[in-house]
Amino acid sequence: MFHAFFDFETLNGLESCLQFWDHATYIFKPKKIIVEFHNDQLASEQIRKYLAISLQKEYHQISIRRGTVDSEYLDYLMENVNLNSKLLIGAHITPNRHPNAFKFRSFEYLDAHWVTLDNLKSIQNRCSVTSANTRFTCEDINDFIHFWINSENDLIERLKITLANGVVLDTEITLRGIPNIKSERLIPSAFFFMGNENQKKKFSIGTLVLDYES
Repeated sequence: MFHAFFDFETLNGLESCLQFWDHATYIFKPKKIIVEFHNDQLASEQIRKYLAISLQKEYHQISIRRGTVDSEYLDYLMENVNLNSKLLIGAHITPNRHPNAFKFRSFEYLDAHWVTLDNLKSIQNRCSVTSANTRFTCEDINDFIHFWINSENDLIERLKITLANGVVLDTEITLRGIPNIKSERLIPSAFFFMGNENQKKKFSIGTLVLDYES
């Protein structure tokens, strides 16, 4: 995996950065390339410029961290990042109901207060989904797991959820009526559960990783 983390000033600007990228990928021939931008390091106009060029290259994941992703910025990401790649946004997101928000192969939204239970239920055939800083309760997650088990469609293979601020993780409520196996090694808590045995699905086993705001 090649994680492209460049300091534009150290590398003497965009052209040097892109040359380094091309040389590094030619030499190492990575299977996965992660491109990461920190919103607090450059002006928004510069980030958009560098991002536009980066999106023309081959990549496995685009990561946006720190600061704020406003509606215009989010729309740009939703409409230009390849849906077959992974999108990670570790910045504050201005509420925006873009139709592509849940269509990426995998995605992580680390400020997901705007994500609803209906949004989760609309996701299909996705490998990994992370939603942190949500508004979800233990009852919400229990509702979703039952929906996952009984759905005729493949939904999410691995789901990591951080519950709403102030909500204490109660596994009895969260997993009520759901046969599961808990991993004692993983922190935060990880649970594995089976889909409906009468349904032939690619994701026959689901993984739920639960955490809560301390």
